[in-house]
Formats: sequence, C-alpha cells, structure tokens
Amino acid sequence: MSPQRICLSALIGAFGLALIAPSSSAQLADSPPRGSGRGSASLSSFGTLPFAPGERLVYSVTMARLRLGQGVLAVEGVEEVEGVPVYRVSLKVEIKAPFISLVDRETSWLAIDPIRSLAFERHRREGNREQRLRFRFDQVAQRYAPEVWDEGSGQFRDAADQNSGGPIPAGAIDEIAALYLLRTLSLEPGAVHRVDRYFEPSGNPIVFRVVGKEKVRVPAGKFEVAVVEPDIPSLSPFRASSEPRLYITDDARRLIVKITTRTKAGTLTFYLKDLPGRS
Repeated sequence: MSPQRICLSALIGAFGLALIAPSSSAQLADSPPRGSGRGSASLSSFGTLPFAPGERLVYSVTMARLRLGQGVLAVEGVEEVEGVPVYRVSLKVEIKAPFISLVDRETSWLAIDPIRSLAFERHRREGNREQRLRFRFDQVAQRYAPEVWDEGSGQFRDAADQNSGGPIPAGAIDEIAALYLLRTLSLEPGAVHRVDRYFEPSGNPIVFRVVGKEKVRVPAGKFEVAVVEPDIPSLSPFRASSEPRLYITDDARRLIVKITTRTKAGTLTFYLKDLPGRS
C-alpha cells in the first residue's frame, strides 16, 4: 500500500482513539473534483437506495466507559463529475485527547448502478501538520491518478510523479464507498460478500460476513440489527484481526447504529446518537 494511503486506520489506529464534537472542522470543507457541478445532477438518476441526500449519522465514541468524541457519516448532496450524477458522501471526525489532536474529513464522490467511486479526497490536520490529497478514478480507462494540494494557487494539481497512479479494477471503490455499498447488500445470516473492487490491489478482497441478528440499544433507540464482520485489508481497525463488528438495522434504512473494533488501547464502540431527521 502506498505510504500516502490514509483513512480510518490512521484515525482509529493513531492512539486507538477517534472522534470528537465539531469545532474547527468547518474549516475543512471539500472542493469538488474537476468537471463537477454542485447541485446540477438529478435525483431520479439514483433509483431506490437505503440512503439519500440529507442523511446525517452522528456517532458517540467510547472506550472503557470513557467518552472520546464524535463523528459524522453523511450524504451531503448531489453533484456531477465528468457528466455523471453522483452522491457526495463524507466521514468527518475529530480527536482531542492527551497527546493527540486530529481533524480529518474524507469525501467520496459516489456514482450509482453500479456503486463506484469517481473521486476520493482526504483533508487531515494533526497538530501543526496538515495534508490534503485527492484521487481521481477513470472508470472507463480503469486507472486512478493522485492530486496534491497547492497552497500557492489554493487548488489541487496533478502529482509531479505521474507513476504514483495506477490501474484500478472495474467498478473500483474507496473505503467510504465500501460502507455505503454494504448497506445495499443482503443481510441474511450466513451471507458472505466478497468485493474485489478496492482501487489498490493490496486492499483486496474486502469481505463482509453476516454472522447473525440481534437487538441492540444505543442512544438513538432500540433496534433489530444484522451483525456484520467486515474484513477490509486497507483499514487496520476493520481487519479480521481487530475483531470488528458493524450493527446495521434490519429494515429498509440499513442504518449503521453501532460499530465495535479492538485496538491496542482497548475496544472502541461507536454508538448512533440520534435518528436522521430528528430534531
């Protein structure tokens, strides 16, 4: 895996922590990929999905009864990328704990039917260090290209090392897209979904195993859920060795209401705080 690769493994693996309530995260707004137009796509392009623009899932995170913070998984809106209507989805997190301060926003531009990624962006600030990266996916030529943030122009530009890109599988996805893809799959106990579409070969296969159903109570309420054991090689907290579990409502909404994952510091538990749309 490229040393530039990012994401939840960095977020949760760094000190085995996660998320805290929004403060300066508003400064980490994403910018649309080249060829996109905010608000110009038609919702009718997407058909019936368990998620839609405006959905905002807010999580509280604990370890050993200690509240560590908060994170937000959201479908922010509809755009066009290279003429293709997409959902802009994001994971926004903050960490504030002893010895670490981290603000991270990851955004995926998600095309539908089939679900596939057209762009992926990460904006991370840890202490005094800041990093902004973007990956553009050409699903026709089946290649990805990295872009880096140019402070002088205030825009992304092609990476100087053109060999830093590479081929991608058909229908390639990023890690945020994988979470939304899961919500469209069968959640019958015993189902095993193997996905060989992560854009970097070292991240394949992604495997989702539905191990059962149960009832759980979180701050958002009490739910009947399907229990899924994900194995996502690119994300250390979601590898089989970390014993991760996702608890997804057994209804049309397919809400992820709880996540558990084992780290060196202990077991992290993510609880959905409230239902989308509730005041």
